[in-house]
Amino acid sequence: MLVGVCALICAIGALIQTSVELATGSWRPDTDSAVRKLFALPRIWLRWQVHYFKGTPVILLIAAGFIWSEGGSVFLDV
Repeated sequence: MLVGVCALICAIGALIQTSVELATGSWRPDTDSAVRKLFALPRIWLRWQVHYFKGTPVILLIAAGFIWSEGGSVFLDV
């Protein structure tokens, strides 16, 4: 469950950051030719992926905090 919640947090954060960049115009895919217009959606998706992976340290901190609060021995005693 924790992994799914962490992935959801990261995905929503990446979506918000990508949307804000597109809305404010701080980043836009090049659309000056037909070929570049064709690849605009994959470029936006790749930008979202970059933002998703930038959230990895935060997710690791959340997971480490959860492990710390539960006690490491709980996860080692399988």
